[in-house]
Amino acid sequence: MGPHMKTTVELPDALVLRAKRAALERSVTLKTLIERGLMRELNDPSEEPKDGLDELMTLDASIWGAVDADRYVQEQREGWE
Repeated sequence: MGPHMKTTVELPDALVLRAKRAALERSVTLKTLIERGLMRELNDPSEEPKDGLDELMTLDASIWGAVDADRYVQEQREGWE
């Protein structure tokens, strides 16, 4: 796969816990699970590009917990401008 880059991303706690459980169930590392998901998402020609922030708001409420999805997305948009 070539050189690797370390990066930090902030994800909702519930999403990370689900990912860790899925990795354990599949007997892979969290890194491998994330790599596979990114590769699948980036290589899927059937999906047209969408506004990623809008997509965040459609996630199941259990992922967001006490976080207000609309407010989070608005704050992220402001940070990008």
